[in-house]
Amino acid sequence: MTPVPKILMIAYYFPPLGGGGVPRPLKFCKYLPEFGWDVVVLTAKNGVGPVYDKTLLDELNSYKNVKVYRTISFELGALKNLFKKIFFDNSNTKNQSAPIERQEKKYREIKTQKKGYLKRIFSKCYDLLFKLQKFLCAPDDKILWAIPSFFFALRIIKKEKPDMIFVTLPPYSSFILAVLLKKFLGVKLITDYRDPWNTEFDKKGINYLIEKWCLKNCDGYVYAFEQINQWLLKLYNIRNIQTELITNGYDEDDYKNIEPIKFDKWTMISGGDLYGEENIYFFKILEEFLSENSEIKNSFQLIICSNKQKWFEDYYLKHSQIKENIINLGILPKKEYLRYVAGADCACIFTYAYYNTSNQIQLHGRVFDYLVLNKKLLVIGKEEKNNTLLNFLKMNDFNFIFSGQENKQDIKEKLYFIFRNSNNLKIENKNIEKYSRKELTKKLNEYLRNIL
Repeated sequence: MTPVPKILMIAYYFPPLGGGGVPRPLKFCKYLPEFGWDVVVLTAKNGVGPVYDKTLLDELNSYKNVKVYRTISFELGALKNLFKKIFFDNSNTKNQSAPIERQEKKYREIKTQKKGYLKRIFSKCYDLLFKLQKFLCAPDDKILWAIPSFFFALRIIKKEKPDMIFVTLPPYSSFILAVLLKKFLGVKLITDYRDPWNTEFDKKGINYLIEKWCLKNCDGYVYAFEQINQWLLKLYNIRNIQTELITNGYDEDDYKNIEPIKFDKWTMISGGDLYGEENIYFFKILEEFLSENSEIKNSFQLIICSNKQKWFEDYYLKHSQIKENIINLGILPKKEYLRYVAGADCACIFTYAYYNTSNQIQLHGRVFDYLVLNKKLLVIGKEEKNNTLLNFLKMNDFNFIFSGQENKQDIKEKLYFIFRNSNNLKIENKNIEKYSRKELTKKLNEYLRNIL
């Protein structure tokens, strides 16, 4: 009888953390056992991410053939969360309506003043330490999780005896941990690039040298979109290891029993990254469009479900003339976010404004939610040959409407068309099945077995 291979997955971003980087390793854990793997996961016990999602943790706990080991991170973000509970918990001052004695009231005021003083001291110290940490920690602050986890990981490997290590990036410090484990124990190492580390636009500094060393010591890598592989080949002249494109995708089970939110206005939703400040042009055009069409303005809303961007916060809070038409919810737990998508009339997704950084070639994981739920998709950006999102949509004949940043009137016309024809736009994305998480994990399984 052939023994069942076992894989150790190193994934910092893992439930209960949520956000764009979590579904990929989580779904690999879900489906790899169906293809004959035992899965062991090493992750952070007190990790810091954009959102905490209990529903993802509940899903993880339902996996029967996955063991999860958690180690402590000593990064400042984790420590800050600890101190926030100590210094910033104001639960004992909320009930001011109850009668209290004068002496008790005076004591509470003094205590509140001290807490405010401690809060200011803590914030200043934290800001200074954070800048120092950012300067000292290479390649990222998660090195304060990766290195302290090394000896614990050795014990895991001694106990579990995995046949292979699979590390998913970012954080890129996890790659260092994985290479050290490989050197000590001699097991195969596969790297999963969700995002690029170094690109042709970056200076060749310490991060370049670290990635070069890491790649020399791994047995293969998979990548989420083609541009990553092109950069790796160009930067490091990689020719002697096996690689494979494993895109992001969707899991059918995520969309079961989703109850759409019922909106009282025509609703456009935007998830994923807003990218750089250059993309403020869309919101300014939207302002003009709504001011020119007052009947639409009264029945239109744009819901933003994205990570915080200072430029957008400044615009939204200080300069926007359409605050009543924009609802900024931030990143939501997956199931809650899908309820908003299911109830929306249209989806809007941003690409880059200028092609000069790694962020500009991302393929949003959120785009699969729009495609599966058959949402009319408006893509805002610049039509470049290296625009990963546009190339992906065109290659698969997915239905979308593109409006480039160069033509203000074009964007207005597209907005008007979508709004007026909302009920008449038939959406059929027939090629979506090959991007199911199960099919993608099947492809990963075949790749991994070729490496063993």
